[in-house]
Amino acid sequence: MQLDLEDQILEASKIIQKGGLVAFPTETVYGLGANAFDPEAIAKIFKLKNRPADNPLIVHISSLEMLPKLVNNISETNQKLIDNFWPGPLAIVFPKSQLVPDIVTAGLNTVVIRFPNNPIAQQLIAKCGAPLAAPSVNPSGKPSSTNPQHIRDYFENQIFVVEGEPSEIGLESTVINALEPTPIILRQGAITQEQIKEVLGKEVEVAQKQTKVQSPGMKYRHYAPEAKLELIPLGENILDKIELYIKQNLKVGALVSSEIYNTLPNAVIAFDLGSKENYKDISANLYAGLHYFDSQKVDIILSESFQHQGLGLAIMDRLQRAAE
Repeated sequence: MQLDLEDQILEASKIIQKGGLVAFPTETVYGLGANAFDPEAIAKIFKLKNRPADNPLIVHISSLEMLPKLVNNISETNQKLIDNFWPGPLAIVFPKSQLVPDIVTAGLNTVVIRFPNNPIAQQLIAKCGAPLAAPSVNPSGKPSSTNPQHIRDYFENQIFVVEGEPSEIGLESTVINALEPTPIILRQGAITQEQIKEVLGKEVEVAQKQTKVQSPGMKYRHYAPEAKLELIPLGENILDKIELYIKQNLKVGALVSSEIYNTLPNAVIAFDLGSKENYKDISANLYAGLHYFDSQKVDIILSESFQHQGLGLAIMDRLQRAAE
């Protein structure tokens, strides 16, 4: 029998306090949480996900009162980011305190922290009485989970899941390092470069893929479905490619906007991301589409491309990495 939400949160908090892992909803994607101060519990996250040890985790808080134990100081720039974007889908790099285990930060002297806007996440963290280190709930390199069924598909009943609605945003948080004179976005997300520039009143750069990992999502192949994903550049006709692969007797998946979905032949397995007029819908549905094609066992996925601006930058970042 399904526990009600209050009982789920209570049960999850007990698991966390005993050094276990739980999955829980946030507005971005579902997180796989452990007590951020418990190195042995954190090690279970890396083992379950088969996650590289040099890929740091984001620590999630439920109140600003949790920050002093996690960080050495809060710069004026970081305070502006906190005031304007927390709670919300922005993760911020801080100088870490000695209380944060090295396994959380991959040995770096900085820690990435987020204050999620999802009330269930906030209630769970508060009930645990400790911040939660929490990457997305998926085997390393695979598409993130945006609803409880995705988690069950990956891990069956290995993890207790606090069940919420499908993730509202559907893409991982923006990660910003504003400790340098020119702030740099380490991972694109729903909080855009333009929004951050407006708040800070200064230039903001976007990091390229780097060897030294300062944030999740920077170095390793991410978000990849089982089948090869091929991006169709803007301006090219996806129907031509679909027909080409169908003639080769391949089982073709098409990840497309509503405008194209309604024009596709019956021979293609298609997923409707939503209208190109609303990138929020496309963002929210992106990983659900990749999970769908895994369930359909397609041979190849052809994906429409989107404009490299605003939220489209984060959408294209995920698609380009999934296609690597």
